[in-house]
Amino acid sequence: MARLGGETLQAQTRAAIVAQADGVPLFVEELTKAVLETGDATVPASLHGSLMARLDRIPRGQGSGADRGVYWARVRPGAGGGSG
Repeated sequence: MARLGGETLQAQTRAAIVAQADGVPLFVEELTKAVLETGDATVPASLHGSLMARLDRIPRGQGSGADRGVYWARVRPGAGGGSG
């Protein structure tokens, strides 16, 4: 994990990702992506926060409908206003 996608993460950032992911490989991958995409060494507090931040970075009207409304409609039935 020291080198991913041609970029090297600081040892402190790697340690924070490992601690936050709690041994779950998917979480390690998603939190690492979040750090690399933002260029910020701050590790998101949760996988949910990481995914929501990623959705927020998608310009409206792009991303094949991947906006908050679609996300919430699928994750929390009834929250998107559809029949669910």
